[in-house]
Amino acid sequence: STDYRYYGKNPNNYICLDYGRSDTCEDNNLYRIIGVMYDELSGKEKVKVIKANSISSSSYTNDVSSYLNGLTSTAKNTLSLSRFYIAGYSAATYGANIFYEKERGTTIPSGTADKYYDDLFGLMYPSDYGYASGSICSAINLSMFSDTCISNNWINNSSNQWTITPNTSSSGRYFYVSTLGKLASNTNTNEYTIRPTTYLNQYVYVIGGLGTVNNPYKIETRMEPSVPVLDDGMIPIVFDT
Repeated sequence: STDYRYYGKNPNNYICLDYGRSDTCEDNNLYRIIGVMYDELSGKEKVKVIKANSISSSSYTNDVSSYLNGLTSTAKNTLSLSRFYIAGYSAATYGANIFYEKERGTTIPSGTADKYYDDLFGLMYPSDYGYASGSICSAINLSMFSDTCISNNWINNSSNQWTITPNTSSSGRYFYVSTLGKLASNTNTNEYTIRPTTYLNQYVYVIGGLGTVNNPYKIETRMEPSVPVLDDGMIPIVFDT
């Protein structure tokens, strides 16, 4: 499958999970669209989003489901259980194209049983960050990211940001995007900012907005009617007008 991603310095990819009764989007509900990705759990293409602003600084954790508490029930209904990969690599010296493969690989931290988990929330991958600079930067070493790639990356916010991906060269190390806009790794006890990522379900439709920070895309959930279950011996009735 092919992923479709937003890239550039500041694309119009803001989306509000729930406006509520207000004309503005509360910070808890304001996200940005990473792109349309194939979700291996459902076997479908889904819209992947990341929190527009960091929610906290903390030691590393990929258990961000507790942040559901900050969402309205309407916002929660837009989300979809999806697969997050937690395989890793031993160095930051590759581009987004290689990291994409490693994230879904078989190298996992010592003591970890699985290479993925299924949940509503996770964190961004190093490849999410790298691809946000555009295809011309996809093969550039993320630990030596060029000034052009950094300045042309909308995920970069000049803070240390945890990714979901472990550095398997040493126990308890994870990759993060540094304040310099380059990929590095550190032990999981360090406190860096957290930006949850999640996937929207297939029943979400855009009904307004321009995708800007002041006028993000407005969405609503339109649940399709259930398909009737037909049993043996049932006779269809046709109305002749």
